[in-house]
Amino acid sequence: MGDTKARARLSVDLIILMIISFVVFGLYYAFKKDIFNYITDTNNDVILRALVTAGLHFCQAGLPACIIMAFRKEKFSDYGLNSNKIMFSIAHSTLILLIYSVIIVIRGTWRLFYPFRIVTVPYELLSSPIYIMVIGMLIFTILSGFFEGFTYVYISKKLNARWPAKNIFLSPGPIILSVVGFIMHSVTGVNGFEGSWPLLILIYGLLLIYEKTGNAWGCVSIFCLIWNVL
Repeated sequence: MGDTKARARLSVDLIILMIISFVVFGLYYAFKKDIFNYITDTNNDVILRALVTAGLHFCQAGLPACIIMAFRKEKFSDYGLNSNKIMFSIAHSTLILLIYSVIIVIRGTWRLFYPFRIVTVPYELLSSPIYIMVIGMLIFTILSGFFEGFTYVYISKKLNARWPAKNIFLSPGPIILSVVGFIMHSVTGVNGFEGSWPLLILIYGLLLIYEKTGNAWGCVSIFCLIWNVL
């Protein structure tokens, strides 16, 4: 009975996560033109535009998990943000990143990887005074990079708990989320198909490392580095 209740609870959490994500995604596309007009208007304050851009990304990849965590009274440490096996997690996640980097260099899509380059506001921040650049980059690193990486870990753990696999390579979390990440980045036009399929390998590898170590810092730190938004 306990297992049945636990599975039902996990199913409810996953459904709520999916609903919130789709609602935010739908609202973004409904107001996409107005959002881009504000973000790309250099007459508006660059920090405010950074908050809007990163905030939208957080609402898509961050807010749903935070809502469930608050409701369930869960902690970040429950999902691998602790010191247990942290060096193993970071080292092996870096190895996955190197493999990803080699792939995109060979395919000639490395420009899509260059941090902050393809997004209007962060690119502008790079040429701003140092204090503005630091504040803006922190906004993006936390709201975009940190929470996207954590959201992948959060959902993966719930998927694996709901449908446990005997073989770690067949764990539903890494498989499903790598495919979803590929589709989302392709559909939104951030990377397109050419730039998105190596991301499928990256997400799958990072989540396998989390599954093996139980530590999320490897995945989170990599996303703080390579994220792309809007």
